[in-house]
Amino acid sequence: MTDQTDPHASTAAAYPGFPSSAKNVAIPAALLSTLVPAMDDPAELLVSLYAIAAVQRLRRFPRLLDVDLLAAERPLVDALARMLSVSDAAEVAAAFKRGVDAAVERGVLLRVDGAGADRPRAYLTVNTAAERRTIERVRRGELANGPALAPYAPAPRRARSIFTIYEETVGPITPQIAEELVEAEALYPWEWINDAFREAAELNKRSWRYIGRILERWQSEGRDDEALGRHSGRWRDSEYGHLIRR
Repeated sequence: MTDQTDPHASTAAAYPGFPSSAKNVAIPAALLSTLVPAMDDPAELLVSLYAIAAVQRLRRFPRLLDVDLLAAERPLVDALARMLSVSDAAEVAAAFKRGVDAAVERGVLLRVDGAGADRPRAYLTVNTAAERRTIERVRRGELANGPALAPYAPAPRRARSIFTIYEETVGPITPQIAEELVEAEALYPWEWINDAFREAAELNKRSWRYIGRILERWQSEGRDDEALGRHSGRWRDSEYGHLIRR
């Protein structure tokens, strides 16, 4: 008798479907189109998704999620253990920390440290312009109901990804642009990338073509920090002048 069993069929019962009363979670489009394809660690993906959902569930303002509370979410813990094939609590905790660190470095999440407690606490939120402004307001004491945060310290050099900077400076990322951004990140120093985006923003010349030309010139002819063109007039007189609309 021939075995008709489909070897690829799941042994688990199919989910009956989401009820009409199910709550929805808003996922940034750039996360799915650009950031997730670049992730190679399931821990980063899982932490990113569960953190975004947990932040949205918060009913207080500002929406700063205690990292310890996220680490205790049973569905996240179970997902980490299953997808990474680990069962030891220490291994799951290490995977969670790795996922948080990667999501923060990529720019999906923002992490801020608490202050004044015996045991330092850390908080997460989604890396949006609104949440960044909120964090600064908390640090300045403008929001009395926010947690006490540690004094401001510059973020690590790679805390913001090139994708985040592009979206803030230029706009939505297309698949072709995403490929060019990945290539640029491999070719040029991070400081150059930051400065090139800043120059474009100062000149209101918000295009990857213009930013790429800046980086290409610095690579081919060297970079003179005193002649980077901090004012539009100096750029109009440079060889980039033809790229600027008058």
